[in-house]
Amino acid sequence: MDQARIEIGMPDSLSRIAAEEWDACACPEAGRGGRPVDPFTTHRFLMALEDSGSVGPGTGWQPRYLTARLEGQ
Repeated sequence: MDQARIEIGMPDSLSRIAAEEWDACACPEAGRGGRPVDPFTTHRFLMALEDSGSVGPGTGWQPRYLTARLEGQ
């Protein structure tokens, strides 16, 4: 029986995760060109928080991202 391995990661920035991959999991309706049910989970919104300095060191909120990928994907 062939078993796929799951790789767990903790990237330090959302910029290390492709927007298409993030949105496919966090808000799949946005990934298909629709309006997100919850716009606060989209890659674009969360990246705007990082890029503006609204989150991160000294802000009281340090984002943490957790990824799980099938090996090789």
